[in-house]
Amino acid sequence: MPTNLINQKADLTLKLFNFLIITILSSCSTSRGPSTRTPTDAKYDQKSNRQLEHFTVSGLSSGAFMAQQIFVTNSDIIDGAASFAGGIYNCSAGQALNALNLCMKTPQNIQVNKSIQYALEQEKKKKISPTSNLKNKKILIFQGLKDPVVNSVAAGKVEEFYKKFQSQIVKEISADSGHGFPSAQGANECHESAKPWMNKCYKGESVFDGAKWVLNEFYGPLNEKTFYKADHIFRVSQKLTRVDGSMLSDYGHVYIPKQCQQDPASCKTHIAIHGCQQNPETVGLEFITQSGYNNWAETNSLIIYYPSVDKSLLNPAGCWDWWGYTSSDFATKDSLQIQSILKTANQIQSDLTNHELQNFILPLTPGDHD
Repeated sequence: MPTNLINQKADLTLKLFNFLIITILSSCSTSRGPSTRTPTDAKYDQKSNRQLEHFTVSGLSSGAFMAQQIFVTNSDIIDGAASFAGGIYNCSAGQALNALNLCMKTPQNIQVNKSIQYALEQEKKKKISPTSNLKNKKILIFQGLKDPVVNSVAAGKVEEFYKKFQSQIVKEISADSGHGFPSAQGANECHESAKPWMNKCYKGESVFDGAKWVLNEFYGPLNEKTFYKADHIFRVSQKLTRVDGSMLSDYGHVYIPKQCQQDPASCKTHIAIHGCQQNPETVGLEFITQSGYNNWAETNSLIIYYPSVDKSLLNPAGCWDWWGYTSSDFATKDSLQIQSILKTANQIQSDLTNHELQNFILPLTPGDHD
């Protein structure tokens, strides 16, 4: 394809993406009030009276903001987080215009101390876990220098925030990457910023495998990957665990290798969170099957939970809440979406342990997105 046509296509995609973001934010110019719901119990699963699981979490774009919100708010049970094309915790401060402009376009103007101070204030109110839990835990930061959606300066602000709390920072800056998840199976070239938001990038002469990078940092050294098995992908009924108002989809997805189906106690769970315009409603199972997580999970006793959020009039691009469209508590333990994601992740492990799968963990059907 001629270079000028490629550039025109990229420019059109970017304009469409920004239009969708503007539509979302302009419809939510002020955040909703705080949630009146009781936060999910962060200590025990009442059904089995066992201690809740520990997880790691990663995400792209709005999923990266959400991954960090989960990490900071629940650092007692989250052992590490990975941010792909994301920004600093509570960057928006609940203001839609901040999300659109300051956080994505002009992050050089971000005052990191404001996010640090907010975290410390919420810690005093017991609305996030003690920030001391962040010490020595890994935060992975991936940023593309050709990303037209989230300015690459944002990555430095994320790093500065976690330095305050003495986290272990692992950073990967790609000179060639646009806005997308770096996947060995990426449908797009590295510089592109278009659906399904998965780019095939190189580090030196080797393909950079984002899923391998994440899982190896958290659970390595890894056994060599194999191709995932389609019958190990299941639907998970988020409608049974989501909190009212969270806007999570009726179903998420989970990859469960055979050894984890037989001996779930021997397996760890990673939560992989899609970005805007990347939920199953929009791109089918592309993120779930092509991000690469399943290939490594199959040979390393790992369960991968893929939560999903619905598109709506308030959220036409299917983004996660990092500016307050569900509640002003979006960056605390009271967040409706954080509660729903962690409740579902724990229920997956509980139902596997108790061999109660028929109502919650379901096989894919011909009607599923593919």
